[in-house]
Amino acid sequence: MKIIEKYYDKKNKRHIIKIFGMNITFTKKAKIREELKELREEVDTLHTIINMMLNPADAKPVPELRGYQLKVLETLNVIDQICHDNKLQYWLDFGTLLGAIRHKGFIPWDDDLDVCMLRDDYDKIYPLLLKYFENNEEWFVRKCEFFHFQIRIRHKNMNLGLDIFPVDKYNQENLTPSVKTELLDKMERAKNYFHKKHPKKSLSEDHIDYILAELLKTQQKFGLRLPYTPNIEKPILFYGLDYPHLWEYKCFEYDTIFPLEKIKFEGKSYPCPNQYLKHITSIYGDINKFPKKLGAHF
Repeated sequence: MKIIEKYYDKKNKRHIIKIFGMNITFTKKAKIREELKELREEVDTLHTIINMMLNPADAKPVPELRGYQLKVLETLNVIDQICHDNKLQYWLDFGTLLGAIRHKGFIPWDDDLDVCMLRDDYDKIYPLLLKYFENNEEWFVRKCEFFHFQIRIRHKNMNLGLDIFPVDKYNQENLTPSVKTELLDKMERAKNYFHKKHPKKSLSEDHIDYILAELLKTQQKFGLRLPYTPNIEKPILFYGLDYPHLWEYKCFEYDTIFPLEKIKFEGKSYPCPNQYLKHITSIYGDINKFPKKLGAHF
């Protein structure tokens, strides 16, 4: 939930600012800009004071969420066992990795789980999960939700889930500034091309196989799914386009992730990136400060 939201009421021709769920109405844009500037300054001040006085690492678990957290933890243990039995690799990432580093478990106000896998292993685990959860009374597996195409294990009756995000290889080893610019540009152009060719209103989750095939064609068209070159031992890695990651940190060096290390999460050791602190701060920045958005993962 954002502290401040702004939208325009076309029917009544007025601008509305929502602050902590309360509506404030204005008719002049200049007045809106002035009020927003003052409000942002107040929010920034409050944010600074909070971070001077409190440390998110000291936050206590939210009692109402604890049961949900332990419930969704069941799915992580399923992933861990399936990967172990089938010699697949995965690692904790995003809010789950941050929670492991800072809280040794869930972030107190979080109740979902995030893991990543290289594309080859990601493709292999999907049919294994479908088989495992085929007749499960609580959990099911899907590969599309609101046109985000990551694998997700969802609870049938509660808003709980574990996301598995694919990570792709780029056929170069050194992530120089020019190579990074090149890769990010390809990713941006591929994303824009796909959404222009296949706007959400023209897609249906009933045709998920077609959508995923089109997404694959798009990635190949822009050189993001080229055949892997064996002589490249440590290719650059990047988050697959299956999910629209919003932060600037989308690609990273192979050594940042591999060889995988182990980290404690809710009393058990799970795989994590080799340079997990470098990786997580590249995503979120200073993890020892509270975020400005109340609903942010970290």
